[in-house]
Amino acid sequence: MEVINPGWTQKDIDEQIEKFRLKKYVVFDYLTMFQKIFKAQYNIEKELTINNIYPSISYEDINSRIKKGLPVLEANNIHFDEKLLTSLLKDISNILSDYPFSEDFFVNNLTESLIFHSLILYEMILNMLYNNQKYFKDLSERLGVKSSMILFFGKALSAPFLRCCAKTLIKHINLESMKINRCPVCGGIPMMARLLKGDGKRLLECSLCNSQWVFARLMCPFCLNEDQNTLSFIFIEEDSEHRLDTCDQCKMSIKTLDERKQEEKGLDTLIVEDIATIYLEILAVKKAYLSLKDPL
Repeated sequence: MEVINPGWTQKDIDEQIEKFRLKKYVVFDYLTMFQKIFKAQYNIEKELTINNIYPSISYEDINSRIKKGLPVLEANNIHFDEKLLTSLLKDISNILSDYPFSEDFFVNNLTESLIFHSLILYEMILNMLYNNQKYFKDLSERLGVKSSMILFFGKALSAPFLRCCAKTLIKHINLESMKINRCPVCGGIPMMARLLKGDGKRLLECSLCNSQWVFARLMCPFCLNEDQNTLSFIFIEEDSEHRLDTCDQCKMSIKTLDERKQEEKGLDTLIVEDIATIYLEILAVKKAYLSLKDPL
């Protein structure tokens, strides 16, 4: 089973964003805000090397973890530099404060609490990687901030570190014909899917490290449902290359890019496509489906 390298440059992202500028369905200010966040993350990522983040791991250990159904990265072994985390937190907070709709992020309350208790940054990321929902519920009540917003910062702060590890480790991963709905590198859940031009092969992209891996076309990536009577998709005529794949068994949905309908192929990563298609998340709510943006 093929796994794709998540590497990209800021120039790649900027060019991809420009292609969305004139699309009717895109909230361009929202996309521009995230463009600045991507740049802040990239400035951290390009200074990192895996040797400073993760201890040496052998090819045998990688295969052993995969055979056991475990992600290659062991969360407890990842070194998240507190100074870099705090610096990135401040940069992202400053970016969000420039946009009127960023009030939804409860930026001031959250960032002030995190900066005054900086050790919480590493704890927050670690609990995110272990999917500790009780931790986020308790932290949300203690800080007076929505858990979904804390999770947003956890993902945003950890991304440079996880992507740095993924770019190196992914070269040594061989999944053969396994069906896996979690990222083989870091264990993250899929953010979005893409159908490749030509054979229509389906790839999932990780919501944390942006690695991609092949997954069954006709299967829900969340509950593994294969009943075709309960799997469907929704799209609008103005944007037929993007759609919402839905599952009536678990009521989850995942956005999908159908490259077979693209006039010009974009980046391999779906990081820009995800932000540009926020309208599909709104559509999911209207149709009573859940998405990854829903609170824990």
